[in-house]
Amino acid sequence: MSYDLIIRNGTVIDGSGRPGQIADVAVQDNRIAAVGTVSGAAKYTLDATGRVVTPGFIDVHSHDDFALLDRPLCDFKIMQGVTTEVIGNCGFGAAPASAAYKEFLQGFGAVLFGPLGKFSWETTDEFFRLFEAQPPSVNVVAQIPHAAVRYGVLGSDKRPPTGPELSKMQTLV
Repeated sequence: MSYDLIIRNGTVIDGSGRPGQIADVAVQDNRIAAVGTVSGAAKYTLDATGRVVTPGFIDVHSHDDFALLDRPLCDFKIMQGVTTEVIGNCGFGAAPASAAYKEFLQGFGAVLFGPLGKFSWETTDEFFRLFEAQPPSVNVVAQIPHAAVRYGVLGSDKRPPTGPELSKMQTLV
């Protein structure tokens, strides 16, 4: 069998809780094809002797909503082994983005998110289409941030929504 990549002799930590084992990992078409003693050739071979081989890490609490658009290579995460990012945490996120929420983020959001870059979308769908046009090199799991939904309808009012306001928030979600 011929593979795209074989990582040989690394200590494989598979995430199961079992102790690491010295093994090879074969990759074909961007997917793990075999783990263990892998025979065959590969286009590329890495010697991982003395190194640890793990699945990609998931950053379950990032505020990289804007950074993923501005730096789609995501070197700032890939170099840490992160292959999946969860965005929209703490109720804050990039979408949906009403005019009121955009104004709020321009003042406060840069503290949380860093530079906001271009802010051309309003709907969550428009935001996701930007990822489709220029996909980040990590997987993205997006939560719908409740602050964006609430602020988009109620602004900074501290009160329960009326029936029609709640309907608007449900439509945004």
